Amino acid sequence: MLLTNLEMRKKFILAFLISAFIPQIVLGIILFLNLHAITLENAINNTKRNVQDVKKSLSDVLQNAVYISNKLYLDKKLSDILSTEYSDVSKLYEDYTSYKEFSNLLSIYNKNIHLIKVYTFNPTLLDTGEFVKVDNYIKKQRWFIHSLKGAALY
Repeated sequence: MLLTNLEMRKKFILAFLISAFIPQIVLGIILFLNLHAITLENAINNTKRNVQDVKKSLSDVLQNAVYISNKLYLDKKLSDILSTEYSDVSKLYEDYTSYKEFSNLLSIYNKNIHLIKVYTFNPTLLDTGEFVKVDNYIKKQRWFIHSLKGAALY
């Protein structure tokens, strides 16, 4: 036989390889592949959870924006301010300071909404952080043109 002709040192090396080294290599490969599959599955599940969280957060932000938009659209006091031709700055100032709906909405939705702007063609209103008179630059903006047409931007 082949093993009888080998010297003792080589027999021990061969026995070590067969009984210890090769099983450890095979076991290591099996463990690596299983751990890799588990890690990959966990990463995919975490990514799916993160996508769902982002989807819910974005949905909440958009729902809040739509609610605020609808509320302002139906706000009679805001409509009156926007449609009034002011000849007296004191009356304009009085209406501006008495209109608290922007600050009320921002205090409720301060996590998602940081600023509310109303663009107006009324030349008698003053440009403030909330009321912005439409000028030629704004008229040329793509988002403004689409909003006047009632079309979605994308």
